[in-house]
Amino acid sequence: MSSYFRRLCLSISMLVLSSGMGFVNSAIAKPNANPTRSNRPSRPKPEKPRTITFNPPASSGSPTLRSTDGSRNGNRCPSQLPQVVTYSQGFQTSLKRPTFWVYLPYTVVDRAADPQQNEISQNAWMQFIVRDYNSRKILHEEKRIAYPRSSPGFANLALPESKQLSPNVTYEWVVEIHCEPRSTVMSKPGLIKYLDSVTKSTGNLPTFEQIEDYGQNGLWYETIDGLFTLKQQAPNDQQLSENLKQLIELTGISTQSDRIFYTKE
Repeated sequence: MSSYFRRLCLSISMLVLSSGMGFVNSAIAKPNANPTRSNRPSRPKPEKPRTITFNPPASSGSPTLRSTDGSRNGNRCPSQLPQVVTYSQGFQTSLKRPTFWVYLPYTVVDRAADPQQNEISQNAWMQFIVRDYNSRKILHEEKRIAYPRSSPGFANLALPESKQLSPNVTYEWVVEIHCEPRSTVMSKPGLIKYLDSVTKSTGNLPTFEQIEDYGQNGLWYETIDGLFTLKQQAPNDQQLSENLKQLIELTGISTQSDRIFYTKE
C-alpha cells in the first residue's frame, strides 16, 4: 500500500472518530440550568367572597315584646304566622319613611283553601299597622292590601308620604292576614326606631359598599332593604343570595322561598 493511500485512510478514520465523539457529547450534555419560562399568562386569583356584617348598636335597647301578639283567629287560616323581617337586637333606621319587609309563607289557591297545606284563598287581604311602642298610639293603619298571588315570598310595605316616624321613638309594627271572613292570622311585632343623629342613607339604588356601611353602623332597615333591592336587580348573584340568607337567619325566619315581590311602590 502506498504511503499516500495510508495517509488518506488515516484522515478518514480521524474524521469519523471526531464526529462520533461530538454526538456522544451532545447526548450527555447537561440540561440548561435556567430554562426559558413559559409565556402562558398566569391565572387571576379568585376574589374573596364579601360578607355583610351587621353590628347591632348598643343604643337600640331591647324592649320586651308582648307575648300576646302573633296569633291565629278562626279555622280558615294556616297555623303558621307571617313573619316580619326585623332584628330584635338592632332595629334602627336613618329614614323617616323606611321600607318594611315581611315574609308571607302561604300559597294562594283558586279553589277552597286547605289550611293544613298552608293555603289561603285568593280573596285574602292584608292589614299593616305601625304604632308607638309605649303609648300604643297608632301612627298608621292600612287595610285591604291585596295579598300577593305569587306568595310564598317576601313583600315590602311603606308608610304614606303623610306619615313619618318621629325621631328617637320606638315603634312596633305588625302585619295581619285576613284569610276568610272572621279568620285572621297576625305576625309577631317588629321594632323600629328612627334616629336623626346618624348619617342619612341615599335614596338611590344602593351599592354593595353602601350596604356594608349600613351594616357596620347598625342600620338594619337600610341593610336588609339594600340587599333585597340588589337581589331583585341581580337574582342569580350568589354573593347577594348568601348575604341575604345570613341576615334573614338573624331574624329566626325559616323560608320556603326567596322570591321577592312588591305590594307598595
